[in-house]
Amino acid sequence: TLLGCRELPSTLAKNLVTLPLQRRENLFQNHDLPVFRISNLASPGLLSWVKKNQIDLIVNLGIRKTYPKELLQAPKLGCITIHHGVLPRYRGKFCDLSALLEGKSAGFSIHVL
Repeated sequence: TLLGCRELPSTLAKNLVTLPLQRRENLFQNHDLPVFRISNLASPGLLSWVKKNQIDLIVNLGIRKTYPKELLQAPKLGCITIHHGVLPRYRGKFCDLSALLEGKSAGFSIHVL
């Protein structure tokens, strides 16, 4: 049993079932910010959109995909990736919990590319 984590399974299930994607999309659309979905970060449409709109910075908040080199180089200032684990040792979905179970500090890793 994880002390202090009794509600973890129900919270994870709730987050998976009620993922607020539509709510986030509505927020963007209400502020006239573009929203489009892609299935592949190597999509030519995404790269051309970043270049056409002269995007300054891409911030990755947990997308578990590898960014193509062309996309990483497209923004003027580059890309920042924020990962909820101390890399390289703690990675994956429950990296912070794994660290705590081992008695280690949990934290974030930030990469500037």
